Amino acid sequence: MSVENIDEISQFNKNTIFELRDTIWALNQNEISIDNFEIRTQSFIEKARAAHPDVVIEFTSKDKETLLLNSLRGINVLRFLQEAINNALKHAKASKISINTFAKNNQLHICITDDGIGFDLNEISQGFGLDNMQKRIADSGGTLQITSLKGKGTEINAII
Repeated sequence: MSVENIDEISQFNKNTIFELRDTIWALNQNEISIDNFEIRTQSFIEKARAAHPDVVIEFTSKDKETLLLNSLRGINVLRFLQEAINNALKHAKASKISINTFAKNNQLHICITDDGIGFDLNEISQGFGLDNMQKRIADSGGTLQITSLKGKGTEINAII
């Protein structure tokens, strides 16, 4: 087994533990406040920044209102957000990723944009990442819209 394989296995194990902790956190909550959701999101973003110091990752949250997510919605929305950020880091070759969230009319709005290479939705097969994001948002009773153009980056909007 090569050092590269051992490193990959080690990283996989770290990611699995991180995801398991998030799942346990969500399942131990009857309801998840937007503030708690943001803390988990910030934690993930800090790890992404450390792993990709050359990428600017901005996170803003505004117009907060008292909005609670049940544990299933909370973990689905958190996993959606993680998947979107990971896609921008791994596939889009983005130098800047912006995540904006706000709550309005008892709905959580999330907008994730990147300045990466973009893609044509008609030319790609829906891989696990895009399919998983769509399913997580649909399972949470929300809607998802993805807009991307080659050479122009990607914008992902979710309303839950």
